[in-house]
Amino acid sequence: MSTTTINTQKVNFKVFRFNADEDYLPYYEDYSMDVTSEEVVLDILNRIKWDHDGSFSYRRSCRHGICGTCAIKVNGRATLACKESMTEMIKIFGNELTIEPLK
Repeated sequence: MSTTTINTQKVNFKVFRFNADEDYLPYYEDYSMDVTSEEVVLDILNRIKWDHDGSFSYRRSCRHGICGTCAIKVNGRATLACKESMTEMIKIFGNELTIEPLK
């Protein structure tokens, strides 16, 4: 019987926020979370909404990397949130990630 271990890493996220009803300028909200080796960026967006801030909004649809609805920028790099592995993002950028909408 083999045992599978899921690696976790602490990652700090700076997430772009703006509410036109309350904010004069956009700002970045900081979240620090343990990320597993099995998660994609969309899983992190879901966790921010479900566990930290219910007002956080983003687009998603098919979760198959086909439609492009979940396209965002991670550290300035355009990516599909449903397809991009958090492990790969950490390898490229380290454990400080900035999440923003596309321009």
